[in-house]
Amino acid sequence: MSVENIRKLVTFLNAPPFSKNLNLITFDSLKNDKLLQLLSDVLQWITNDSIIDIRSESAEETAIRIFNALRLIRFRAPKDLDELQDWRTGIIEGEKCYIYPILYWVFTNQEKIRERVYLSHYLTKVNIPPEFKDDEIIELENEVNQVMEQFKETHKAVKDVKFDSLLIQDIKNDLNTMSQEKEQLNRRVEKVKKKVMNIKGYEKYLKLAKQLRIAKDEGTKYRALKFEQETFISNYSGKKKRLERDINEIENNINNMNPSQLIKDLEEEIDSYTYILTDKLQPEIENKQRIIHDLTQIANMKTITKEDILEMNKNIDNLNADIMNLTLERDNKDEANDDKLSIYRHQAANIARKKSVMAEILQRRREDLTEVENELNEKKKRLKEKYGGGEVVSSVEMKKYISKFRAKTFEYKKRKGTIDNMKREIGILNGTLNILNREWNIIKKDKENKKEIVIETILKQPVKPKGYERPKTGKVKTRNVDELKKLINDMENEIEFKKNEGTTLNDQLLSIHEKINRLKKLSQEKDNDNDIMEINKMEGLLERITSQVSEESRNVERHQEYVNKIKDDLLVPSLENEEKSLEEEKTLLIKEMDNLRRQEQSVDQIEMWKGIQEIFDSKLAYFEKFH
Repeated sequence: MSVENIRKLVTFLNAPPFSKNLNLITFDSLKNDKLLQLLSDVLQWITNDSIIDIRSESAEETAIRIFNALRLIRFRAPKDLDELQDWRTGIIEGEKCYIYPILYWVFTNQEKIRERVYLSHYLTKVNIPPEFKDDEIIELENEVNQVMEQFKETHKAVKDVKFDSLLIQDIKNDLNTMSQEKEQLNRRVEKVKKKVMNIKGYEKYLKLAKQLRIAKDEGTKYRALKFEQETFISNYSGKKKRLERDINEIENNINNMNPSQLIKDLEEEIDSYTYILTDKLQPEIENKQRIIHDLTQIANMKTITKEDILEMNKNIDNLNADIMNLTLERDNKDEANDDKLSIYRHQAANIARKKSVMAEILQRRREDLTEVENELNEKKKRLKEKYGGGEVVSSVEMKKYISKFRAKTFEYKKRKGTIDNMKREIGILNGTLNILNREWNIIKKDKENKKEIVIETILKQPVKPKGYERPKTGKVKTRNVDELKKLINDMENEIEFKKNEGTTLNDQLLSIHEKINRLKKLSQEKDNDNDIMEINKMEGLLERITSQVSEESRNVERHQEYVNKIKDDLLVPSLENEEKSLEEEKTLLIKEMDNLRRQEQSVDQIEMWKGIQEIFDSKLAYFEKFH
């Protein structure tokens, strides 16, 4: 028994009328006789009887009184005979493991037990021996039974009236609570109406709110319907899979079936059934009929006296003596004749006896099999009703499912490990790429400091088709008016920021133009190579800034167009077009990646041939120089 239940027991025993002033330690340290006295006190209290000291009565009287009280309150005793004997012995000896559950059950079911005790005073039948019954007593017994039935009906009516009165009181309390909530809601509605009256077009908002509420209700209904349909589909898909599996098993069995073996099994089964029917059941039926005939004769006989019994015993003794004499004569005759077939008769008798025993065992096993199958079907039916009508999976199917699940888990872990390895490889490659970029930047700076020509890349960038422009907007995520307004305000702020950035870039562009013009004048005057290189650098910077300005202006125009589309409610068709353009962009990017891979291969080949050409050029130059 758990500690929590023992704590509850201590709480009940410390409360009136017991007031034992116990705790967990003192309650656990009670001796067996004290526990038995405590059980007796609790049973006497629950049955409204006076408390009895068990020291003033014998052990048998105490046991009979306690067991009668337990039978009266309908405490469930163990059904097994050995367990029942141990249970009775443990209660008489005052063992904790048997007394604690009884005390806990009594304290937790006080109302039911008191009702049973109350009804037992009026509905307990008195067992009268048959020899004391006469017409008057039988008539009184019938009257008592009728009064008991009337008492049952009256008690049931009283319980119904009490329940109805409690139900009426609950309904009244619910009505009062609902009226109070109604008043509170009316006050809230009045406050909200006063606030809303100042808003223009509040009727339109009320209609929209009503439509929204109706739409939400319909949405919940459709979601529930969708869930039901999904459950229905999943159940029937599982049923379909099981039926397909059964069909496959049946087909495999049909393919692997041996007709001769099947006919042989059927013949053996028919032989066993015919033997049970003719050689076993028929003699049993005849024997039962003889017993019934004898019992009917005994029932129709007159009253038997002691003299008749003595005469029957004499007849039985005489018949037994005759039987013994006949058996002795038969044995002597067998010994005299030295019958050689006696061995075979004994063997045939033994075989017939074994055959009957095996037939009885077979019949009992078949009955057990049918009983187990019926019990299995009932359990499946109960589980199906309990868990929503799904099919119950057997242990074999569960083992197959577990094996498949383990295989899929192993495959999942294997693929996950492969993906993790690829991710680690990608991380290593990214780190390598960053290191190479840093090295390249260092080399490029050294080249620039030495005023050498730096070739960024020799790969040709793929040319995008004319009119192609990647959309900067994603799929619309909401249609809520407030969120769309907030989105429009954010985009307008972004547009202002982009405009300010564009103006700053224009100012920088003007200053760079002035600087370029000034440097051009200086180059015309001095014709300095350094100034020409500076001018080239500034022109490259000018082109980059010009491209940035044009890109920012396009972004501003695109954002402005996006805001206008949101305001004019033309966003959805444009987003559909953008989704198509995203698909086109995806295909173009895939083509670009393929082109880049092919170009990388061609670049490696070109670099190799260039290296070979440089080697031969240097050899030719060296040869011309010295010859």
